[in-house]
Amino acid sequence: MTLDRVLPLPAPVPRALSWTPQEMDGSVTTSEFNELLKDGAELQTTVVDFGDAVVRRVKKNDLSILSVSGQYSRALGREIERICLQCRTNLGLEFTDIKVNPTLRKKFDSSIVGVLRNVRDAFHARRKLLLLCTPPSELVDLLKLTGVYSGYQVIEKPSSAITESDLSLAMPSREPNSRRGGSGPPAEEVQKKIVHLNQSLKRTATLEKGLDSAEKCVRRLLPQSSPSVPGYDFAHSYRTSEKVGGDFFDFIALGDDRLGVVIGDVSGHGLDAALMMGISKKVINLRARGVANASPYEVLCQANADLVGDFRKYSFVTALYGVLELESGNFRFVRAGHEMPILFDADSHTVLESRGIPLGIDRGRNFNRLLEERSIELEAGSSLLFCTDGLTECWNTRGACYTRERLLFSLSQVRTDLSSKEVLEDILGCVAEFAGDRSQEDDMTTILLKRNS
Repeated sequence: MTLDRVLPLPAPVPRALSWTPQEMDGSVTTSEFNELLKDGAELQTTVVDFGDAVVRRVKKNDLSILSVSGQYSRALGREIERICLQCRTNLGLEFTDIKVNPTLRKKFDSSIVGVLRNVRDAFHARRKLLLLCTPPSELVDLLKLTGVYSGYQVIEKPSSAITESDLSLAMPSREPNSRRGGSGPPAEEVQKKIVHLNQSLKRTATLEKGLDSAEKCVRRLLPQSSPSVPGYDFAHSYRTSEKVGGDFFDFIALGDDRLGVVIGDVSGHGLDAALMMGISKKVINLRARGVANASPYEVLCQANADLVGDFRKYSFVTALYGVLELESGNFRFVRAGHEMPILFDADSHTVLESRGIPLGIDRGRNFNRLLEERSIELEAGSSLLFCTDGLTECWNTRGACYTRERLLFSLSQVRTDLSSKEVLEDILGCVAEFAGDRSQEDDMTTILLKRNS
């Protein structure tokens, strides 16, 4: 067995660790993959240390196994994708001992879907075998909801226990039966596979139908058009990374002279996030309408008290709620852990900072204390931009993030004499141009409010 030596890379670039067998306690260390295919070929192993995670790549002949352990993050996902796309052999992926990421408050970020989708598409185009070894249930749920799961050959056993027969069943042979000296698998085995495949297709079709119905339901929960208010111009955009998402927004009429504006983002994706999105949006709406002249601070404090206990562990919702006084242009708002709004005009832009933590994680003592209400005057010709983090955290094919700084630069380049709809289309066009061919990994919701000159 030989192992390639890889020089350590300087921080913060991940370090590739490698060694020769004699350096490990003076004895030759063998891998269980030696039992995979006993044909005398040499085994190559590379271990890459990412600090909170470790990626181990084992290669033998035309098979590579990529084993990932530790904390998953978007940055790690990009490295996994890069390593996979560089691989020219058949590939097996294994996620073992994945720990909860304290920042994400879950094991897998939604970016894993885009990573595994890109890897799947690349390997299918190359006509190479792609295995998924004993995938964690959280990962299976994500992949099934997005249709990516069916693109992998799933083996319900750890990579160390894979046998030659497992590979022969998963990998279609390129040799005719006569050259193999047999007539193929028994007819009953083939029939079982066909039945299993048909059952999988039926389950997938049922799931897709359910997701289509859920998507229509979610769309009905959201405003179908922007408000038409004399002296103001509104525009909005709502784009989900999957069929259903956790973003929401709302415009709430509070009489003839006041308008409430809400934008929010539930942690996670899929059906769970969509369900909590509908509940969160309705709770905020009811609290805003429930008490005459209620301040934004009071509305979100009451909404948080309603939502605490309904979210499962490590789940939450960020939200921004503000009230616009149409006559004066005064806008009072609170921000519960959400993206900061941006005030801009033809000459300048200002990020409106304020304190606040997400809803659903604190019963009120800290939430009420930290929530800060702010007030600004929206002058004629000025605009307010609200968005979810899917906009500022959009990634491109080179692994770069769009960031708030790029958004501010885009705002400085748009023509403010255009309508809100045209300005918003220009901004989203800049984001799309930046992202290129990379698929959207997070929901992206944007509201643009302009006071006419």
